[in-house]
Amino acid sequence: MLKPLSEYEILAEQAHGHLCAGQILGLRMALFGVKLLGIEDPAGADRKRLVTYIEIDRCATDAIPIVTGCRLGKRALKFRDFGKVAATFC
Repeated sequence: MLKPLSEYEILAEQAHGHLCAGQILGLRMALFGVKLLGIEDPAGADRKRLVTYIEIDRCATDAIPIVTGCRLGKRALKFRDFGKVAATFC
C-alpha cells in the first residue's frame, strides 16, 4: 500500500541527507505516476510491474525510488540525461 506523503518525506530525507524542494517534487511525481497506473504497492507486491525512466540527475532522482521501489541495480530504474525534471512511469 502507498504511504502518506509525510512518511515518504522522512524516508527521502534519510536517503538523500536532507529534505529539499527537489525531493518533494520527486515524491509527488512518483506518487502521481503510480496512482495513474493503478499500482497500489509499487515497492512490494507490484514491484515487477513498474519501470521508471528518469531524465535528470538531481534531487528528485533520489526521491522517486523511495516511492516506486525501482532501482538502477534492479534494472527497473532507467536514467536518460536530458536535463529535464521529468520521469516516465510504465
